[in-house]
Amino acid sequence: MEQSFNAFLTLHREKALNAFLDELSVHLKQKISLETLITLYFNRSGSLAETSSEIIYFLDTKGLSASDRQTLADIVQAVTAMNIKSKEGKPIRVRLKGR
Repeated sequence: MEQSFNAFLTLHREKALNAFLDELSVHLKQKISLETLITLYFNRSGSLAETSSEIIYFLDTKGLSASDRQTLADIVQAVTAMNIKSKEGKPIRVRLKGR
């Protein structure tokens, strides 16, 4: 039973990530793979700042090649163009740090 539930969760996450990538691709100049999105965007360390009007995530670029840094910058720009908001309606912004 637990194995079936874990398989369901994995499938659900993969579908959600692919849906996010599909939406993100509308705003990207270049096509990226799901693996690239996960590696460069979701697996990056960073920090969070929340103000009364917005939420800002700062992603660390330390250790990235110039090419990967540019790809991550393109992803961040595309995420910004998506105008994502929190449950409270605050805009969610993403910035790069460590440049």
